[in-house]
Amino acid sequence: MNVKCRPLHKDNSVLIGDAAHAIVPFYGQGMNAALEDVRIFDEILFDKHHGDIHEALRSFTKLRKPDVDAISDLSHRNYLEMRDHVTHSDYILR
Repeated sequence: MNVKCRPLHKDNSVLIGDAAHAIVPFYGQGMNAALEDVRIFDEILFDKHHGDIHEALRSFTKLRKPDVDAISDLSHRNYLEMRDHVTHSDYILR
């Protein structure tokens, strides 16, 4: 199961981690992506927008959305590869 949300914010709230971009666990990057969400939001809120929550939320969605979609797509492709290909002799030979 994959979750892709847009926008990642509404009013004064922001979705991070699995709430915003749940990914299949086989790629092993879900927790890393969630922690990166927190780090990036902190930088945007305090360093770039100096506490302006509304601007920070818009910037976070704009900046983060392509990256979380990419990790979601990569993890899903990895799942399909592991599910469908690892038992085939051509894959094992490669």
